[in-house]
Amino acid sequence: YVLYACVIMLNARMTGIAKGALWFAEANLSRGTGLLLVGLSAWLPMRLQTTFALSGLLAVAGMMMLHLSFVALLDRGPLLRPLQYTLAATMVVGTLYLLFVPSIYPVALLLSCAIQGVQAAVIASVVFLFSGEEVGLAVWLTGISLSVYAILMLAWVAVMLSFGAPHYLVLETDMTRFWLIGCLITNGAIAFGFMFLSSAKLRVELLWHAQVDELTG
Repeated sequence: YVLYACVIMLNARMTGIAKGALWFAEANLSRGTGLLLVGLSAWLPMRLQTTFALSGLLAVAGMMMLHLSFVALLDRGPLLRPLQYTLAATMVVGTLYLLFVPSIYPVALLLSCAIQGVQAAVIASVVFLFSGEEVGLAVWLTGISLSVYAILMLAWVAVMLSFGAPHYLVLETDMTRFWLIGCLITNGAIAFGFMFLSSAKLRVELLWHAQVDELTG
């Protein structure tokens, strides 16, 4: 995640396109910090449920910032922001609840994965529907990557709904491997897609300015 953030900021400096780049970098740092919390959970002086709740909150906040990065890049203003704010607020309420009410079920992880799945689907819809035909290939790469990420999150939800079943531990282990590989690929594709979309938008703007300059002399 840190690598993706650095690459995007470097690309923004090289191309001169800063729209959404800072949001994108912050989104990856937030999500990376959430994942780091889970990785260090065995050494942190807090309950595992609390760790997962805070990690989920950071991940959901990161997805909200990812949404803001794409609407900024595409010049779409407040497009679907209220929905993202509602989803983030739901995670905040869920986190506060889980800080004080212990549970043997993986409620925090289930809630964060479900919300992230919806968030990723919302971002994919923004990219697919509002990017314009002139940047088609970049749109398809980014939108499909976001859609696959949404499916990965919802697949985790499906696995956790079988909590307590005899085959749950085996299913969770297999899903963890699949999820880590899938996230590595999809997040790399999303970062590449963001850069591709930035370059495509720059190309379209340069062509438009060239046409205007030609017409105005």
